[in-house]
Amino acid sequence: MTAEMLNLVLYTAMGLCALMAVVNLVRFKKRGPSAYALAAAFVALGFTLWLYEAQAAMGWIEAGIALTVLLLGADFGLRAAQHAKQDRSS
Repeated sequence: MTAEMLNLVLYTAMGLCALMAVVNLVRFKKRGPSAYALAAAFVALGFTLWLYEAQAAMGWIEAGIALTVLLLGADFGLRAAQHAKQDRSS
């Protein structure tokens, strides 16, 4: 893979991350607080891709990955709590 192709893939992925962050914020009423966590995870993933493209130090890239995983875990936990609350109320 050439450097130009890699940059195209990375910038496309960063754009998709930005788009999905906006989509999740728009869907806040339906999804509740987990929409914020998932939107933040997409922003963190896009930022991590940008760090990789900018050839940042590996420690920064690993921190971005860890933040993305942490935010995805928060989204999972918030959704599980939301579903448990809905199950109890029905």
